[in-house]
Amino acid sequence: GTQHNGLLGHGNDVNHWIPKKVNGCLDGIYISFVSCGPWHTALVTSAGQLFTFGDGTFGALGHGSRNSSVSPQEVESLKGLRTVRVALELLGMEAGTVQFHLKK
Repeated sequence: GTQHNGLLGHGNDVNHWIPKKVNGCLDGIYISFVSCGPWHTALVTSAGQLFTFGDGTFGALGHGSRNSSVSPQEVESLKGLRTVRVALELLGMEAGTVQFHLKK
């Protein structure tokens, strides 16, 4: 696909027309759900972590800034919650999370 502001998550701005594995912080992590938008991408892990990358305009990546990211970064504000699905919109995203409370 066309690389725009890190949309593909390979850490650079190179286009790839054949599928290529996203390496780096995701090595050894099982991805259970992927959502791709026109400007950014989101991944949910089997452990419920949410990673985003691409165009961060308007804070669309959920990292508390308007910076773009050329490689996957975990959304820190959702740590401790289990993300089950994510849906990308043109300029933002919505994540469905579940919080578990364990009783002794």
